[in-house]
Amino acid sequence: MLTLASKQYMLFLSTIIGLILYCVFIINCTLDPLWYLKGNVVTHQNYVFNERLSKMNRFLKNPHDYDCYIFGSSRTTLLDESRIKGHTCFNFSFSGGLVGEFNSFATYLKDRGYQPKLVIIGVDGFNFFTNDIKGTIPDYIAQKKSPPSIVQSYLSIDALKLSLRTLAGQSPLPRYYKKDFSIDILPDTQPYVPDINNHKYNAQKNNVFFEGNYKWYEKLANTFQDSEVVFYVPPISPWLIINKYKNNGTLDDYIHAIHSVSNIGPALYDFSLPSYITRDKSRTYDGSHYDVSTNNYIADAINAGEYNFGIKVNGLSYDTYHKLFLNAVSSSGI
Repeated sequence: MLTLASKQYMLFLSTIIGLILYCVFIINCTLDPLWYLKGNVVTHQNYVFNERLSKMNRFLKNPHDYDCYIFGSSRTTLLDESRIKGHTCFNFSFSGGLVGEFNSFATYLKDRGYQPKLVIIGVDGFNFFTNDIKGTIPDYIAQKKSPPSIVQSYLSIDALKLSLRTLAGQSPLPRYYKKDFSIDILPDTQPYVPDINNHKYNAQKNNVFFEGNYKWYEKLANTFQDSEVVFYVPPISPWLIINKYKNNGTLDDYIHAIHSVSNIGPALYDFSLPSYITRDKSRTYDGSHYDVSTNNYIADAINAGEYNFGIKVNGLSYDTYHKLFLNAVSSSGI
């Protein structure tokens, strides 16, 4: 039987623990690193900590507000969802995203009864050079459950660490989301310096091409039966095209991969074709992620077919597209 002193001690200890948890919860709600509420209300910079969870948290607050979904990797995150005319888009893209993951997210949304009118899908060449296409599926997606509750997430020390990093301005990536959750690149980010000596990709010369991976894009395009679908290839620096594909002997495979997606049916725009835009190093911080102004040109093409760069691949034979791409590489002067 507990003595009076023991009971008082337990009450005191419980009170202290409760106060600590309360403080942790309040701090996390204020900095909101996982986007359950209004985001970071202190500095208004929302960092890319866990887009696979935070974006779904944000979407599920008002899921019926959106009639357009955007899926893609980190390259596609820089497509401003508000620039697509006639629709209210939600950009589900996340860092390191693979097409198998997008299929899982799309199926999750469909199973919950959501039906967009427009689906925009970013197509990345790296999806054709791996057989591990399913990626990392969050438990709540795999189990078809709701995401972890705000109480479950924000009473944790892990979330507190993210909040403290947010407060300290420690962004894990050069990209961040503003107060309205539109995306931008941090002001102090240095422009792209090409790896002329090809150090980064020397170890990737034996890439294996998985031609059949286009079927994952076909499956994704068919998930929402009544939706219009648009594919696009995000811009890539000509230096990366040459270092990652041409010098490694896989450029023909890359071109073949993009052309195979164009044969699925929906419109496919290729903005990775070397051009004066993709050659401009001030538009990208790593040759792979281009700034919002560049992505606005992509939105213009999707909206009305207005091209500042890039081409529409549909209707081009493989030989014609292949020749256009190789000529663009040769004309880049790199």
